[in-house]
Amino acid sequence: MTNSKTNLWQPGLTGCLFVLTYLLSTTQSIGSLEYELFLFILKLLPADREFFALSSINLAPQWAVLLLYGILLVILFIKYWRTGTTAISLVMVGIILFGLLMTEVLLVIFSQIYLPVGLLALAVILGAAIFWVAGWYRRISSNVISGQDSQSLAEIRNQIAEGELESALVRLKKSKYNDELLEVGYELGALLEAGKDWASALNLYKWLSQYNPDMDEFVARIEEIRFKQEPGRKKIKQDETLHIIGHYELRKKIAKGASATVYEAYDMRTQNRVALKVMSSDMGTEIERDRINHWLHEAEIISQFEHPNIVKIHDAAKYRDTAYIAMDYIDGYPMTLRLRKREYITVGECIRISKSVLRALS
Repeated sequence: MTNSKTNLWQPGLTGCLFVLTYLLSTTQSIGSLEYELFLFILKLLPADREFFALSSINLAPQWAVLLLYGILLVILFIKYWRTGTTAISLVMVGIILFGLLMTEVLLVIFSQIYLPVGLLALAVILGAAIFWVAGWYRRISSNVISGQDSQSLAEIRNQIAEGELESALVRLKKSKYNDELLEVGYELGALLEAGKDWASALNLYKWLSQYNPDMDEFVARIEEIRFKQEPGRKKIKQDETLHIIGHYELRKKIAKGASATVYEAYDMRTQNRVALKVMSSDMGTEIERDRINHWLHEAEIISQFEHPNIVKIHDAAKYRDTAYIAMDYIDGYPMTLRLRKREYITVGECIRISKSVLRALS
């Protein structure tokens, strides 16, 4: 998709060339010049193949000329949408030119109709030449930029390794965005958070999120940093000073969805690490109270299941104006991190995961 958007100028230029060519062919001077060129080509034919008189040749109607332009334009556009580029190969250019020439000559021989295609052939050659030059320049520029980006990212990594995080952040934001830069930004953000430099981390994540607005992980990190920057702000119905819900001490936010936030928490009674899911809604309205009651009822049902592929629920209750569910904490990593590294799920992994889910559902 990106490649198609990048090359959008190519079909546009092709259409403009065809329109300009057609308008020029309707002028008397250009039309006469094209006809003289056609007569020159006819003289190259063997004498015994001249089955017609020049005086009997009739000019093809304009609709036939427009139809030929339209057919060729559709062929090129179909090639564009299928391959993402209208750059024409040398073989295809040769086939198009040969086809146009033979169409012009055969119509004269068998129907005594002159179909002007000389300018159209020149437009095809000109368009192909422009695309070849543009493609050659793009490849050279891409190689140069790629080399510069790799060198720049290597220097940023060195600055991170030497602890120059602020300098690395400034340089990172001046670099051209790509997948490798995103990975470096993620590493830099983690170090900034570890050093409690919330302002710089927030600055970094905001910049990264404009290139990846669908990445919930960065959005969650931004919200977490804002919370840490404003400790006096009332957060999800929890003790502002101790960050405690019930007998659970909140350690770290794991993820946030539309209806709840999941934290890594510490159960002060059992001294175990748990995953605590806290409802984002409060019980201020009857609708919200019904939602929370339904949510807790579902948790009660799931807690009765005993299966190795179903996360065990240990506790579910209301706390002040909201509710929570305490579950087993399972170590892992966000799928977005794996996808950024291009480590896609294999067929074998898909089958294994599907089997585990189906065993749990059975």
